[in-house]
Amino acid sequence: MESRSLAVELIYHIIDHLWDDRDTLVACSLASRALLPATRYHLFHTVKLSRPSDSTRLRSVLDGSAVRGSDVAYYVRELRITPELTYYGSDKWEGCNLSEILQRVKGVECLRLGPLNWQSRFIEGAGQLLLSFTQLETLFLEDVYFDELDDMLHFLSVYPNLSTLHLLRCLCKQITYPSAFPASPQLEAGTNRLQELVFHGLPPCYSSRVVQWLDSSSRLRLRKLQWLCNKHGDEQAGLVTLLRNQRVAAYLEHLYIEVIHFDGKPRITSDDDTLDLSSLTSVRDISLEIGPYSRDVLWLPQIGAIPSRMLRQIRFVVWGRDIRYCRSFYEGLTDWASLDAALAGAIGTRWPELTVVFEVRWYGAGEGITPKVVDLFGELLPNTHAKGARIEVLYSGPREQLVGYRA
Repeated sequence: MESRSLAVELIYHIIDHLWDDRDTLVACSLASRALLPATRYHLFHTVKLSRPSDSTRLRSVLDGSAVRGSDVAYYVRELRITPELTYYGSDKWEGCNLSEILQRVKGVECLRLGPLNWQSRFIEGAGQLLLSFTQLETLFLEDVYFDELDDMLHFLSVYPNLSTLHLLRCLCKQITYPSAFPASPQLEAGTNRLQELVFHGLPPCYSSRVVQWLDSSSRLRLRKLQWLCNKHGDEQAGLVTLLRNQRVAAYLEHLYIEVIHFDGKPRITSDDDTLDLSSLTSVRDISLEIGPYSRDVLWLPQIGAIPSRMLRQIRFVVWGRDIRYCRSFYEGLTDWASLDAALAGAIGTRWPELTVVFEVRWYGAGEGITPKVVDLFGELLPNTHAKGARIEVLYSGPREQLVGYRA
């Protein structure tokens, strides 16, 4: 059947369903010039630069398409600059025309960076061009090293349409602990508000400052928040500050909190730093960590205080080692009686369709959890089960096995 016998809209719709089948997309692009725009939209949507040869090859493709009057730079929407460790900070990137590439891909909406050093020779000259992506909506920074925190804040401040921000292990080489910080750059005015924030791994005393900076911008309207806390209480204090923000609490729909206590002691002891979940009026699902020493976790007294009537799922992430046979391990994880009472009380008034999920993450070797372990969770929450809540157990271990249970 010839392509002209089908409506163009139908052909494009078929091609859209092939977005992850690169071989078929390439075949379609060679079959007809009319299919080039639809296939290129998917073929060049995401560009990844991990080694110098990637940059050289992309430059060649851009030059060739520009000569033929159909520049593929127009189709690049996601750019990933993720140097392999072999080339991280290496002089081998010199002469790869990274700056020239960045000048041409002006339509980037998603940018992923890391691991890299923001002040390295690799990024020198290209940094200012990265700041020129005015259409950028999603930014991932992972293992990116800055000289000063203000260097990172300045980088974040220039994107007026930013709606998704992931900050993972972004470090500053000059780590100081001043009593007061200087004024930080302000976010550019824009119509979009930050709707998704994933946060983990800033140096001590900087986490709270980043949160204060975001809060002062008046552009927070988070719908999804994923916050991993470890090593120091400043990360937890930043989380407390965010959840007290009414613009966050009123719109937040998805909340993930993981608190890792290496010495088994809660990091926040002050009454001013108490985690408050009582303002979450729109939350739909929550994921919370349960692990050794979590009898003192900050969220336990707050579970029953969540006012949202849209809450459908609470997921508890359980960490352990040889958990297949040790009943006492589970029984000692948390104050099950208090948790059961909080859940059962809310199910009768606000959460009639609640599902409680236990995701068991196990570092040990073996074949996975046994049915006895699966049944134990129902026994630990008898009132919650009796009120009609569904209890599910998921397991992920060395073999990525998945054991499911629903009561």
